[in-house]
Amino acid sequence: MNRGESGAGKTENTKKVIAYFANVGASTKKKESEKKQVN
Repeated sequence: MNRGESGAGKTENTKKVIAYFANVGASTKKKESEKKQVN
């Protein structure tokens, strides 16, 4: 998945992907807790 020349930005891209999934997971959990509070 993450192949390329040294210094091609693999680490930065990986950090962005991890941050994206962390944000998506956090927002999903937040929505679930908001739904529980409404009910």
